Amino acid sequence: MQRWVLLLAALVPLLVGCGESDALPEAMPEDFRLVYAWREGSLPPPYHYEYRITVEPDGAGLIEFWPDYPGPDSPRWTETFAVSAQVRRDLYAKMRTAEVWSAAWKEENPPRVGGSTSALEARANGKAVTIPGDLVDAQAQRLAPVYAAIDQLVPRPQWEKLQAQRQQYEDTYSP
Repeated sequence: MQRWVLLLAALVPLLVGCGESDALPEAMPEDFRLVYAWREGSLPPPYHYEYRITVEPDGAGLIEFWPDYPGPDSPRWTETFAVSAQVRRDLYAKMRTAEVWSAAWKEENPPRVGGSTSALEARANGKAVTIPGDLVDAQAQRLAPVYAAIDQLVPRPQWEKLQAQRQQYEDTYSP
């Protein structure tokens, strides 16, 4: 019996260490970066719109906003903003909790038609992940708080400015 206890005591650290090799640290890594893309569902112009939010490791943020389907005839508006280290740490923790880097992300099959989609590319501790825009419902629900937190990174005045520009684009649209 004593031999088994000693053997188990020797193996536990090795087994635990193996399980943690892909785990991300609790503290936000210096290379934490994300690109989040949201697209309105299938609507005719000018009612469709899209945006992409990027946050760099130094906290530099950018939102790119298309008031229509992206293309040569559609404008692209950009706004920059800064994300504090504390807000990035909180978002990183939320993303770790949602298992952004460790889950096996599954797309709906067949893909849904007509609804909006959200997709995410994220990097932390040298590990990159791409999450597709049409996840199965349970996974989409798990990521909803993460996506809401990313949307909140953009300051309200900039959101309001972009939405006002979008409304003006919609009001004056001519095919």
